[in-house]
Amino acid sequence: MGCGWITVREATVRPLLTCGKFSGIARSGCNCTWCCTNGGDELDLSLHQLPVTVGTRTKDNVWVTIDVVVHWRVILGAQDIHETSEKILVSEHHDDLEKNRENLKALTSDDLLYRACFYVDSPAQQISSHTEEYFRISVAQYAMDKLLELGNSITAGCTNVLNGVMNEYGYCIQKVVINGILPENRVRGAMNDIVASEKERFALITRADAEKARRIKAAEADSEVNRLHGEGLASQRFAIVEGLKTNVEEFALATHENHESVMALLLMSQYTDTLKESIAANRNVSLILSASPGVGALSQEDAMRNALLTSFPQPGTSTNNNQQRNQQQTHQPSHHQPSGSGKPRTNAVKLF
Repeated sequence: MGCGWITVREATVRPLLTCGKFSGIARSGCNCTWCCTNGGDELDLSLHQLPVTVGTRTKDNVWVTIDVVVHWRVILGAQDIHETSEKILVSEHHDDLEKNRENLKALTSDDLLYRACFYVDSPAQQISSHTEEYFRISVAQYAMDKLLELGNSITAGCTNVLNGVMNEYGYCIQKVVINGILPENRVRGAMNDIVASEKERFALITRADAEKARRIKAAEADSEVNRLHGEGLASQRFAIVEGLKTNVEEFALATHENHESVMALLLMSQYTDTLKESIAANRNVSLILSASPGVGALSQEDAMRNALLTSFPQPGTSTNNNQQRNQQQTHQPSHHQPSGSGKPRTNAVKLF
């Protein structure tokens, strides 16, 4: 019997078939064989990446497209056999899967490679089909907003489910990655509008709080200004009263006059100062003063006071005061009467 050889590339293996029956695994390098032994198709041992696109609906009836990438490869030993999570994989065949997992760990490396070579024809299609089925079932349990938050837990569950199925065929799933969850354009626009509305609402509340704080501070400042103004005015009036008191006492002590006479003189001085300020503010001022011979200082003071009040009436009383003034002027005697009659006469004085 003759012999031959089979060359196997790096990171690949080939099953050896003797008369069509599996007889062993040819690993990378040059492998000597018997004349009736030939090699089967190469089996790639490197890590593969499988993109899967799944279209499904969420719990709130939103159609989404999920882009998934599955990383898988051939099992090289018992360390590649993954544990199956009971919380994720729940089925009536769960006990059988656990038994299969224990049996797989007892297999040799060649037995696992044998399964990978002959148990499944297209492992990529099998992984893609199980991935689509898992996501269609899982995504339907969550609303759209919740789905975006549970990406890691969904991929972990998918990894466990795929390993529970594909480990039996000699393949293991290293990781499942979700590249994107894309709802329809209208749904994305609506979600963006909702987020924009929430942000605008928060901005309005923030601006309103800022305006409220500004107004409160302004009101507090106004209150403080008014309080200080009142205290200043009270202090001013107190100083005026104290000054008048001191002036009256000193003037009475110096002139030996009584306090009433001194106060009358001071009030007359105040009235003249008031007249001066009024004329400076409004130069067109006319005062009607009563002139009677022999009138004392106090009577003259009263006359000037009454004339001042008459010339500057309070709001709402100007019309009545003017009518009363006209009536008084109508009943007053004519200016052409003799001056010795003893009756009072009125003079019009223009102040500049």
